[in-house]
Amino acid sequence: MQDDMINKDSQLTSKTETNLQSSKLFDSQLKNLQIKFENNLNNDYDTFNRISSNTLFNLINDTKLWKNHYSDLKIIDCRFNYEFIGGHIENSININSIEHLKNFYFDSTRKCSKKPELLIFHCEFSQFRSLYLLKQLRRLDRFNCLDNYPLLNFPDLLILNEGYKDWFSYYPLKCSPQNYIPMVSNQNYELYLQDFSNCKLDLCTSKLDPPTHTNKQNTMEKRSLRKTNTAISFKSDFNEIRPTFRKSCSSKLFADELITKESHDPSLLLKRVLQDNF
Repeated sequence: MQDDMINKDSQLTSKTETNLQSSKLFDSQLKNLQIKFENNLNNDYDTFNRISSNTLFNLINDTKLWKNHYSDLKIIDCRFNYEFIGGHIENSININSIEHLKNFYFDSTRKCSKKPELLIFHCEFSQFRSLYLLKQLRRLDRFNCLDNYPLLNFPDLLILNEGYKDWFSYYPLKCSPQNYIPMVSNQNYELYLQDFSNCKLDLCTSKLDPPTHTNKQNTMEKRSLRKTNTAISFKSDFNEIRPTFRKSCSSKLFADELITKESHDPSLLLKRVLQDNF
């Protein structure tokens, strides 16, 4: 029985490796998009392109704006489960943890295409959660495609400026259900504390080096290449989680301690935690 389970796991891993190896890698197509990008002046660590709610609305309703350059447009909602269930942009995908992100990236059912997918990330205000997960996806993608630099599986990642709150204020009819649940509210306070604790532990236990489905030799070569600091500059692609933050998270009680210390202003909790990662 145990041997059968090991064989099944090996077959699954082999299948995933084959899909990754056979998948086509892409260069950025953003230069071909005739849309306006927004600047985020609040965060000096935010270097990714942003679009307004109006621009996203146009992209959703007029596929001619992007169909020549992308196989699909996917909206990634990085809010907690109760926020997403309470109301989200139609056809968006809820990814709110590192594990969800890895499952999305290594999805063996994804069809091969001649064009990349355009991914648009957001959370409630698009300041921390969406930016964090977007950077982790880019880091994972860059690591696994290092031998083909600068090509990537997902070269074009955008952020919905001002997040779901702004979108809902303009297009509530394009939400399912037509509702907006804030991250922090009296009615969802217990759910917030629970999901926040899970988020904290997710950050603490996630590995700094993203996993790869390559052989051991290639993995060591990639890590060696990163350590030698070659002439290739990846700019913001390799923003690492601060080691000091990781050390401070070593105890599983850290999240509870933080909640206790700052329970007088719970809206600052997630901001403080995620801001330390940039």
